[in-house]
Amino acid sequence: MQTISARHTHLIKLALPNGEGIDVYLKDESTHPTGSLKHRLVRSLFFYALCNGKIGASTTVVEASSGSTAVS
Repeated sequence: MQTISARHTHLIKLALPNGEGIDVYLKDESTHPTGSLKHRLVRSLFFYALCNGKIGASTTVVEASSGSTAVS
């Protein structure tokens, strides 16, 4: 197996017997500290808001979605 990094997510190239001309890659989410795409989305949104002065230390943030993004 060969590991490559694409946009901060490691991809593992799976060797297929008799798979000539076919490339199969697996995303290795375990290489992220949070291990979750949803956590990275929420982190990116907060980081953007902090860097652009949209929120600060005294800002109250109310998150209105449901599901795994809300949990993140």
